[in-house]
Amino acid sequence: MSTEPEKKINTPLSSRFADWKNALTSKLFSPKNAEENDASSAEKKNESQTSKRSPAILKSLAVELKKRIDDNPENGDYFFQLGGVLMEMQRYGEAASALKSALTLGSKNKSTAFQLARAYVEIGRDDDAVHLLEPELIKHPNSMAVKKLLARAHSNLSVSFGKMQKNEDAVKHFHAATNILPRYAPAHLAMGICLFEMGRYNEAIDKFDECQKMDKNLWVDANFHCGKAYARLGKNKKALNRFKQAISVTCKSALPFLHLGLLYIKMKKYKDAVTPLETAIRLSPKYVPEAYYNLGWVLEKLKRHEDALEPLRSALELTPDDERVLELLAAVLYETAQLRRKEGKHREELAFLREAVRLLPAEPRLRYALGQAFDKIQDGYFAIFNTILAKQLYVQLKDDTQAKNAIKTLAAMFYKYPNDPEEFSKVKAPMISKQ
Repeated sequence: MSTEPEKKINTPLSSRFADWKNALTSKLFSPKNAEENDASSAEKKNESQTSKRSPAILKSLAVELKKRIDDNPENGDYFFQLGGVLMEMQRYGEAASALKSALTLGSKNKSTAFQLARAYVEIGRDDDAVHLLEPELIKHPNSMAVKKLLARAHSNLSVSFGKMQKNEDAVKHFHAATNILPRYAPAHLAMGICLFEMGRYNEAIDKFDECQKMDKNLWVDANFHCGKAYARLGKNKKALNRFKQAISVTCKSALPFLHLGLLYIKMKKYKDAVTPLETAIRLSPKYVPEAYYNLGWVLEKLKRHEDALEPLRSALELTPDDERVLELLAAVLYETAQLRRKEGKHREELAFLREAVRLLPAEPRLRYALGQAFDKIQDGYFAIFNTILAKQLYVQLKDDTQAKNAIKTLAAMFYKYPNDPEEFSKVKAPMISKQ
């Protein structure tokens, strides 16, 4: 017996093709639709259609529209329709280019300027969005869509200027947003962020609380930023409470979890830091290198050396030039190798040490340990080779004690193995860079 979901899955190919064809011809290219939409109705239509069309259909529509543009390069309506498809695909930069062409060529669609402003806001060109939307507001003074988008652009500019410490400009754009919509909560949130950047933490907290009362949808953002402000004030318990409130609802942002984990580290509650840092990574695996690094650091603190390896390797992939990550990962690899040495698993010990040496080739402790690991598997040549490098590096550091220890070890190795010292006459350690 077939269930209803199965019927949808098993839709005949011909039926699906017909749906695609209808979407392509009747909806997308209808001149009537192009002429009738104003900014508000276009925005509502966009919201109602969001995510209804599959990526495959959107890609096909984009290809077809580009063909039509090639055949009719002066037709602004095709550029407008392409811009709409690209917006739905979240390819906002390309959408902005298409919509700008539509505006230049004179698309019949009345919402072209509005849609171009939407694209500009998405790619951070808020100034350009404001220039487009101010005339639109004069044309459509009652359009809530135009008011919200214009207020959003001003709010974004307020935050940007606040981060650049251009306080007058930040305040100017905050007032511009609230003059349009006095209770536009994102504008009050933006002003709170500006106050935070100015170091006016208590005022920022008041503003975050104010915007939270205006719009419960900003619960996560408001509490998160409050937590940051309390942390700056050194009020860790209040900061902890606000971060926990931020994640008490369905929170899809990694930042509250990251900052909660960082606060636990600051309070030396290392075990408590693990879960929020892991959650931050799960929510945003490619954009929170700090979460990977700090999770590795915490696990190392908790003596969970091998568990620390995976997050630190991921941190290195995201930030390959970060010296902190290189040094910590190499240190954790060394500690893990020592555990394998105690367990008598010398092949695994060797693998960890070779990885560590690749990261820090001029670290004498790693070179010496690598020589010892080769010695354990009876590979005399590489045991001697790495111990010579360790000795030379210790000499560079003027660490006489360790240099003498390496010389003593070399004497024992030359006695143990048949290698001639002349074989290693050209071995030369890399120069240690002076910090």
